[in-house]
Amino acid sequence: MDEHELMGKMKISKAVAKMAIPSVISSLVTVVYNMADTFFVGQTGDPLQVAAVSLTNPIFILMMAFANMLGMGGSAVLSVALGEKNDLRAKKTSAFVT
Repeated sequence: MDEHELMGKMKISKAVAKMAIPSVISSLVTVVYNMADTFFVGQTGDPLQVAAVSLTNPIFILMMAFANMLGMGGSAVLSVALGEKNDLRAKKTSAFVT
């Protein structure tokens, strides 16, 4: 696929789906991992360990949401800065989101 085809020629709905599918798959893999983790920790029979996993899963998901927000927003700002040939803003954005 040509690099200009996705944003220039493809329908918006198809372009968004093509870019969103990897993110959705990543989230699903994370959820399955957390469910498997909870299952295996639950097999120990220790309620404190199960409580620890149950309490840290939402914190982990929240941290992943912030990482995705910074990554996606930062990449948009970075691409605009590179398109404008604004090297200083591109360097600052890259340093902030990495």
